[in-house]
Amino acid sequence: MVLRPVPEWPPQDALDPPRFSPILLPDLSGLADAVIVTAEYDPLRDQGETYAERLRRHGVNVTAIRVSGMVHGFLSSAFYISRAAEDTLRMVSSLIGSRLRE
Repeated sequence: MVLRPVPEWPPQDALDPPRFSPILLPDLSGLADAVIVTAEYDPLRDQGETYAERLRRHGVNVTAIRVSGMVHGFLSSAFYISRAAEDTLRMVSSLIGSRLRE
């Protein structure tokens, strides 16, 4: 049996602030178009919406969607997939599909 050293995880540069949270980048221009979905009762909602606004100010095409009545993780809940989640996923799929066909 050959033993190998366990690689550092996560890699140190993965935790650099801009990689961990792109909102911290000083210049967001040149980033790809974005679709940002937030939930009304998500503690991270304001951060997501602030990021969308910063992207817009830097010339990035952004579609921001706030889903009323939802909480953090509503799109990926393994226990309950709501009608709102299904509708939001359809909307996001449609937006991305239309951008790809342009």
